[in-house]
Amino acid sequence: MPGSILIVEDDAMIRDLADRILTGAGYSVAPVASGTAALDLLKRVRFDLVLLDIHMPNMSGLDLLDHMRRLYVKVPVVMMTADREMSTVAAARERGCIGYVVKPFLPETLVERVRKALVRT
Repeated sequence: MPGSILIVEDDAMIRDLADRILTGAGYSVAPVASGTAALDLLKRVRFDLVLLDIHMPNMSGLDLLDHMRRLYVKVPVVMMTADREMSTVAAARERGCIGYVVKPFLPETLVERVRKALVRT
């Protein structure tokens, strides 16, 4: 059962790859390059899931999670990052993140994590 996904990723190559993979799997995808652009979109559009990079300039993924919580934006979030530090994983989970996709990822891994996150919510 496809849904709508907001991809927040500053790396254009990874953002475009995730967009192509998930669009090909039948999801409706909105890719953005920054936390600021994501916040603007989240104020206007309802998404079923957010795929969120942690390390981005100006506003990190963890900062964006904090902003979302203050704005009462209730949407499941899966982190999509190369950061494997347990402290980072713990910080994301404390802020409400429900899953994690480690970069680089295989297309089938990304689709499966998204599917599981959407079923879970």
